[in-house]
Amino acid sequence: IRELVDETGQVRSFEVAQEQYHRRLTVFFIANQASDSELDWLSFAVPVMLAHDLNHETPLVTETTPQESKYLKSELQRRGFAEGQGAPRALLLELARDRRSDAMLSGTLSERDGAPVVTLSLIDVQNGQVLATLEETVDDWMTTTDRLSLGIQAALDLEDADLGENDPLTDNLSGSLSAVRQYVDAWRRVQFENDYAGGVALLQQAITEDPSFAEAYKLLAQVQFLSGASQDALLTVQQANAHDYRLSQQSRFEMRAMAYQMQGKNEEALRVLEMWAEVEPQNPAAFDNLGRVLMVQGTRHDDAHQAFERLLELNPGAHDTYLKLSQVERIRGDLKAAAAYARRFLEYRPDDPDAHLALASLSFADGAFDAARD
Repeated sequence: IRELVDETGQVRSFEVAQEQYHRRLTVFFIANQASDSELDWLSFAVPVMLAHDLNHETPLVTETTPQESKYLKSELQRRGFAEGQGAPRALLLELARDRRSDAMLSGTLSERDGAPVVTLSLIDVQNGQVLATLEETVDDWMTTTDRLSLGIQAALDLEDADLGENDPLTDNLSGSLSAVRQYVDAWRRVQFENDYAGGVALLQQAITEDPSFAEAYKLLAQVQFLSGASQDALLTVQQANAHDYRLSQQSRFEMRAMAYQMQGKNEEALRVLEMWAEVEPQNPAAFDNLGRVLMVQGTRHDDAHQAFERLLELNPGAHDTYLKLSQVERIRGDLKAAAAYARRFLEYRPDDPDAHLALASLSFADGAFDAARD
């Protein structure tokens, strides 16, 4: 138990997993091998529901999917898997190792005697050994996912975890499977088709069906903000926070920080993100968010640098972090260090035109005109 002073000056208690008990899990979208293409959306939804349930249940697990991880989504797309499905196990293991995961989940959705069947493999990332194979015939998608969640917790051998109890997804995510579908389809519409208006419409339908669907409010707020509707986004963030008992711990921190940022209360937002990094010291997303806000604030350069260095420790494959470090160095006026980080990024992504332009700009500002021209 760790007691921290929050952004309002109140002392709050958090359960923090000791590193030796903590498990980092990467969950990939599953392939629909059933004859019914109407089940396609569930190949995305089942991993997303599992990730939410595990993150909601226990601080001993930090789980992510390509929905939450920009790194996973962009890497899968860069390797030719447009919607993050169908990648070979060797590539999935590589990406999970890059994230310093302990284990990964992949699997299939099939059918037997007319009933859907979910089969998942829990794999040790370091040696590729299958730790457990979980198979469930689906009677109800929510309760099936709850059973899979319990099976994963048991297979991970979580000490001190109460495996006899698992808050049902109908309580901690949504009571409406239709709303969950609209939520998942909205994410796909935004991420894979750049259809922001279509995503907003689907999320509004999901919220109409389940007015306490906090994760749908969160995604809606993010889409509204990216669309330039900042006032609508702030109202939506406040609605998400009104139902924060349904948010994962990560989402609670993200939404609190986002609400403060939208109101121009940057110090409060920073405190929320600092608390998140203390409560979830193994979560790369915490340090990514913290580093970006520190970088925008523009005065705590060393802290921003440390946050991004910690992000790289946790996720060495997040090569775009070198560009963020380059920005930090440029802000504090060290152009040579900024250029060095840009070159480090280009070692991994030599064909990235924006990175070459950034390096050219840095070289020009430093008076290295031949290097800028090259």
